[in-house]
Amino acid sequence: ETKARPVFLLHNCFSAKVYFYECQTRVCASNFLCTRDMTITTVARPGWAIVGTGAIATQFAEDLVSQRNTNPVAVVSRTKERAVAFGSKYGIPLDGCYDDMDALLKDPRVNVVYIATPHTRHVEESIRCIEAQKHVLCEKPLALRSADAQRVYDAAKKHNVFCMEALWSRFIPALVEVKKLVQGGELGRLLSVDVDFGFDGSDAPARLMDPALGGGALFDIGIYPIALATSLLPPGAGAPELVQARARRADNSCDRTFDAELAYPTAKDNAVALTMRLSVVEDTSQVAVVRGTKGVLVVDAPQHSPDSFTVNGVRKEVPKAGHGLHYQVGEVEACIAAGQLQSASVTWQESVQWAATLERLQAAELSAARARKTGRV
Repeated sequence: ETKARPVFLLHNCFSAKVYFYECQTRVCASNFLCTRDMTITTVARPGWAIVGTGAIATQFAEDLVSQRNTNPVAVVSRTKERAVAFGSKYGIPLDGCYDDMDALLKDPRVNVVYIATPHTRHVEESIRCIEAQKHVLCEKPLALRSADAQRVYDAAKKHNVFCMEALWSRFIPALVEVKKLVQGGELGRLLSVDVDFGFDGSDAPARLMDPALGGGALFDIGIYPIALATSLLPPGAGAPELVQARARRADNSCDRTFDAELAYPTAKDNAVALTMRLSVVEDTSQVAVVRGTKGVLVVDAPQHSPDSFTVNGVRKEVPKAGHGLHYQVGEVEACIAAGQLQSASVTWQESVQWAATLERLQAAELSAARARKTGRV
């Protein structure tokens, strides 16, 4: 068994994701280890458990079954009835449907846990899984505070298990191609990234507008434009400098909209500007515009999960399969097979920096709002 890093992907005739390793050994989604001479040996796929039975957990399970040909082995929900109802849809055995987290973590069939609960539960549930020697893929945001994100990764390092924030957009085929083009110099020197991301959340779960559960525009969707920008930055770019931030808040203080401008310093004494406009109360264009010294690239809606983009006037279609949540599963499984604790595509350091940026944006906006209220600005 090799532990080399996968260097690219190929779709075979069965639409399975095949990971090619630098030592010419590959692991594919059809449960085979395939060497260069096409000798095939069966290998075990990790057993996936899902924590939560809400909308994102449902989409994840749908993609796991339809796109990866894999049934989860366990699920946990607040009630046994909800767990059983969820499990019956996705081939989870009855004895793998739990209403108790500890019972799920004792299940020997479970190797990897996907956490899809409200934001404020992510840190403690991730650490519980890690301490039970289970690998973790945790929905974004992993943490609302950078110190808490670091705690999760410190635990993963201590217990020698894989952990990744589920920034699934990093693995969407169109965005993988966008990153390749921008970092390859197609637009020249990167100047700015402008992201518009708004949706009507009137039918969304109550937690979306509950600040006690990490709701609001910034913490629910703010990570997407930040992660897009950081994926395109040149090597050596530093932590962002805040330019300005402003929110419109509901009566319960939850941010209905959040606008911000950031500047990312680069090694050549230039700065890449990130402008983001977020909303959880109205639909917006949901496009991203990337500008460089040699042109413009427009990521079509929805910019966090697109099927196309236009670069210097030329449109390119790069459709995703399913909901697009299964691509990150391939990364997780490849990293685990290679004995890695983190992904090179979503590193622990970058994840902690995302949390720190969100934290700074929230603090800066609240401070500015207080100053406006007292008439000091």
